[in-house]
Amino acid sequence: MGDQLRKRVLVQWYKNKKVVLPLLWGLVFLAYARSLGDGFCFDDQGIVVDNPLVSEAQWGAILYSDYWSATGEHTGLYRPLTIASFALNHLVFGGQPWAYHLGNVLLHLGATSLLYLLASVWLAPCGALLAGLCFGLHPAISEAVIGVVGRGELLSACLGLAGVWFLTAHPKHRQTLPQLAGFILLAAAPLAKENGLCFALGAMVWGFWYHRSRPLLWGGALAAALFSLAAKGLALGQLQPENIGFIDNPLAYADTPVRVLNSAGLLVRYLRLLLFPWPLSADYSYDQIPVIADPGAASLWLPLALVVTLGWIIWKGAGRHLQLWLWLLISGGSLLLVANLFLAGGTLFAERLLYLPALAFSLGAGLLSSRLPRRVGATLVWGWCLVAIPLVWTRCGDWRDDLSLFRRAVEVSPASARSHYGLGRALQRQGDQAGALSAYQQALAIYPRYADAWYNQGAALLSLGRPTEALAAYRQALQIRPSFARALYAVAVLVEHLEGAALAVPAYEALLAADPGHVDGVRALSKILVEQGAGARAAEILNLALAIHPEEEPLRRLREELRALK
Repeated sequence: MGDQLRKRVLVQWYKNKKVVLPLLWGLVFLAYARSLGDGFCFDDQGIVVDNPLVSEAQWGAILYSDYWSATGEHTGLYRPLTIASFALNHLVFGGQPWAYHLGNVLLHLGATSLLYLLASVWLAPCGALLAGLCFGLHPAISEAVIGVVGRGELLSACLGLAGVWFLTAHPKHRQTLPQLAGFILLAAAPLAKENGLCFALGAMVWGFWYHRSRPLLWGGALAAALFSLAAKGLALGQLQPENIGFIDNPLAYADTPVRVLNSAGLLVRYLRLLLFPWPLSADYSYDQIPVIADPGAASLWLPLALVVTLGWIIWKGAGRHLQLWLWLLISGGSLLLVANLFLAGGTLFAERLLYLPALAFSLGAGLLSSRLPRRVGATLVWGWCLVAIPLVWTRCGDWRDDLSLFRRAVEVSPASARSHYGLGRALQRQGDQAGALSAYQQALAIYPRYADAWYNQGAALLSLGRPTEALAAYRQALQIRPSFARALYAVAVLVEHLEGAALAVPAYEALLAADPGHVDGVRALSKILVEQGAGARAAEILNLALAIHPEEEPLRRLREELRALK
């Protein structure tokens, strides 16, 4: 009698969302609380800290700007809702890192809650709780929560999950207003992160396949997908990413058959991290995961055979679970997309890209636990918490700052040129020029055509009082990237210092050919030309710079200085 009473109480407890949701929030927040003390890391500097769209809340410009516009790059990525969320963050809390991290944690709590609520509609209470905890505490997706720029994944997931909720789980889902809300949310998800398109496409395929008699469902999902694509096309004039660096994704430079075959190996790596999320790394770029160019290599075909086998097992195992099929379509599509199967993305491999695939994985884990005895299911729930929370807590410590992050990344990813480069930059900012120089040398040993590493190596050598070697390093950077403005300016300054002003003129002219409005370059060359009696040429250079940047006050002041020199 006592055992039956305990079972009845346990079942009622699991069913009580007013109890389960706060517990879910508390455990997930506990795991990520350490991240509130982290600073800005990795890409946060370019996307958030140094971005005038964020700091000045330029709402209009956000709507038509490239995601990386603050760095001067044009990547073809369009995430206006994510940038707008950063701008709102800054408007309310200023540039405090904890506020950005808190925003990420709250969004992750929102996505976890939505997944749990969706799961509770068709899973047993214990299974729904395990699905929520599996997603909320999964260490493999922790990068998306801990890194500020991971917000795109979180915001996209929240919008997509809410859209699916209105379309499928809402008790009045056949009414027009909830359906309209669902379509709007599905259309918004890709405007936070491109892979959010998988929510609309997954819902479209699922609706057409299982609910063909409801054309508003799958037709509305299709319209949502087309709207988000049209918004991006109108804003940027393109749909595909561009200017992908070789070090970021070598598969972008491979032939299509090679890229497709290598994608199977990436899928296996992603699945391994979902099943066994350790060790974790901030970077998997060149040459952490070598690209296999031989189409006949067994290392290409074995992962493909494994992926096909797993696909067949999932096909048979999912059976008639209609809700699970929806999430398999959404998460599976996202996984195929990030594996570079359909087209080459800006990243070869990254843990944050598992955020959407983890949805179906978590729901699958909940479904399996629902078929187990209640005591076994409860053991899985709390056992997962005991394992996952310490792993996430540890990962939050790794992301404390760039130095901690890249020291860990170098340990886990010793073959990653970018990890060594990131460590070098962090050491350089700390004033450890010798340590930075060593890190850059390691990066260049892995990838000798790393122009940024050559440039930063030159800066480290200059700080160590070795200008001749620094000049050679800067010139090496220019051999790889001839229009590298910072390296051109560094070469010109060093040539002027080491070899004299007359020999520096060609170097400054090369700089201004690449960047005619370079204020410091214009200033230096103009003064040299005036001293050489070529004032007319100096005025010509200055006028050209002012024509390009008429608003630049330093250039206008320089014109007055040159007039005074005459």
